[in-house]
Amino acid sequence: MSLRAVTRLKDAGALKEYLDFCNEGYRARKRGVVYPVLTGLPGEVEREGESCYGGHNMTFSGRPMPVIFCAAGIPAGDRWPLSSLEDAEYALLESAYLTGAAAFVLLGYLELKRFFLLPFGELQKRWRHWRWGSGPVTVKCGDSRLVETQFPHYLAPVAEKPDLFCQQWNNVALGATG
Repeated sequence: MSLRAVTRLKDAGALKEYLDFCNEGYRARKRGVVYPVLTGLPGEVEREGESCYGGHNMTFSGRPMPVIFCAAGIPAGDRWPLSSLEDAEYALLESAYLTGAAAFVLLGYLELKRFFLLPFGELQKRWRHWRWGSGPVTVKCGDSRLVETQFPHYLAPVAEKPDLFCQQWNNVALGATG
């Protein structure tokens, strides 16, 4: 699989395969270790198009940063419905975020060939408004609160701006304990 493969991504399965390819590159370059994680209960079937990953990524300052994210491949259109993120996936991201990990949703608008990171802090606001019935039910491609990214270095924005993705990054970076 090559960088050119990103232009052929047509479904969520292809996005997962490409993420695995990119994650192998992070491991080979010793820039991070990222692997799939289970989010549901034993025996539950994972929904097509959604999968979560965990591990760590090196920041530009050379410090490892724990990361947890869910990837969503949107085959067509320019909107991702918040309802496609399961409660267990949201809970995983929330727990990671509250305990010092960078947490986000990787949104792949496959037809448009555009990729964004939705930081958990922003997801949390949208999720609450959506659940209360007082906010949008979708996330539009190119929204100003999304962070655009590119493959194969899709974690570069996390390394560049860790405080945007990790609530406690300043405490973690300074060695503070709680």
